[in-house]
Amino acid sequence: MKRIKKTYTINVMRMQEALKTYMETFGDMVPAQQQHRATRINRFTSFAYDHCEYCEGHLLLTETQLMKWMKQVARGYCLESAMRTFATVDKFLRSLANDGVISVNPMGAFFARYDRQGWKGIAKALKSTKYWPLLTSLKSRPRFTGIFGKHATAYISMHRAAGSKYTSNECILAQFNRFLHKQCIESPQKITPSVIVEWARVQTCQPVSRRHKLLRLAHFFRYLRSLRIVSRNPVTQAVIDSFGPPGQTFKPYIYSREEVTLLLECSKHLQSDIWYKLKPETFSTLISVLYTLGLRVTEALRLTIGDVNIHNKTVFVRKGKFYKERILPYGPKLGRCLERYLDVRKRILTPVIDKDPLFIGRRNEFMSATKIDKFFPKLLKACGIVTPPDQRRPRLHDLRHSFAVHRLLRWYREDVDVQSKLVLLATFMGHVEIYSTQIYLNITDSLLWEANKRFQNKFGGLVNEEVES
Repeated sequence: MKRIKKTYTINVMRMQEALKTYMETFGDMVPAQQQHRATRINRFTSFAYDHCEYCEGHLLLTETQLMKWMKQVARGYCLESAMRTFATVDKFLRSLANDGVISVNPMGAFFARYDRQGWKGIAKALKSTKYWPLLTSLKSRPRFTGIFGKHATAYISMHRAAGSKYTSNECILAQFNRFLHKQCIESPQKITPSVIVEWARVQTCQPVSRRHKLLRLAHFFRYLRSLRIVSRNPVTQAVIDSFGPPGQTFKPYIYSREEVTLLLECSKHLQSDIWYKLKPETFSTLISVLYTLGLRVTEALRLTIGDVNIHNKTVFVRKGKFYKERILPYGPKLGRCLERYLDVRKRILTPVIDKDPLFIGRRNEFMSATKIDKFFPKLLKACGIVTPPDQRRPRLHDLRHSFAVHRLLRWYREDVDVQSKLVLLATFMGHVEIYSTQIYLNITDSLLWEANKRFQNKFGGLVNEEVES
């Protein structure tokens, strides 16, 4: 039976607008790079207009026409140019698909089928007149096979539906699936602790990574056992412990209120330079936002000017971890800080639109988390904040942990039912499950002291009576 060729619909009117907007993103490139990218995209759109059927405001691009264009590019240019053209047009079509201008990114769908050697392998195959066998050899192999693969796919889909990327866990399960295939083991019921040990021994990684893989695998078999697919978990604690003791549990640094104040004061005295024109204003405002709202560093760095609503006193956090978006209110103190920063931001760096980054780095682009991580130790040194013994150095991200702990401490001291408030705190911080927030209850001695003091005040008398009797 002949396979039906797919057809992709492109909204012509919206494509013109999207093309203009997309070209504006090249503004920070050197003129030669801008010209090359624009030329590649324009040649593709010209081909589409010349060869695709037009129907009610839409171009109908078929797989056959896409293949024809790709063969023209591969055979008309050198290998490097053809590869770059494919990558550039793929990125452009991806932006159209994200904006709903095109039904699906056809280049992305093509690459997903023949991705074993990237665009370079595809371009090399299409250069040949007998391209089909070469292209077929580039087909990606399925990550999961057999009965185990079926359950692993369902398990990963379940976690991704909950908002987790689950990329590293997918790689671990795929590695184990390939091992089972080589051992001719199909059924999960036939997987024994000895099979797990044999797989773990062939892993060429550090002991701590090997133990991590076993723990991820144990979670998966726990899931299978809950569905009664297996009767017992083959990844026993004895198997895990046979590959070394558990690593040191990571403990974040909790800044005191005095240290947060010190960070703010020191950041206000930073020296600006030609790359970071608003270095003191940017860092002091960033620290205020991280500590006051408990944002992740990546969430704060992705904020745009339009995400800050001065009138409603809210900040819109878009596409945070686990794809969760939320609107966070803020108080008058942070409000004054943001208003001062936005006033300077709009006055010095013009023109300004809502899509512009709130915190700007080099070339007026979004600030890089990597650059901040390299700079932050210098700020800590200037503040005199030293790393405690047997602990990692304080991080900028630890301001988020400090926000959570200080909020819990305040609730304890206000004699509030902390457990009932954890759901609110989890929602505010963008946690998927309340367990992630409950961890903060045991993170500092201050919290444990407040919890013990509350218990003593409420039940200490009863305990003393029991002891005396």
